[in-house]
Amino acid sequence: CTYRVVDIDDVITNTLGTYLGAWLLPRLVRRSWFMRG
Repeated sequence: CTYRVVDIDDVITNTLGTYLGAWLLPRLVRRSWFMRG
């Protein structure tokens, strides 16, 4: 397997995106709940 810089960048971007999504989702859900209440 030959690794290219693009592949590494994609992996880093996907990892960061996953962490950001997991970090933002609870806050967005809480915000929507507060809006309803």
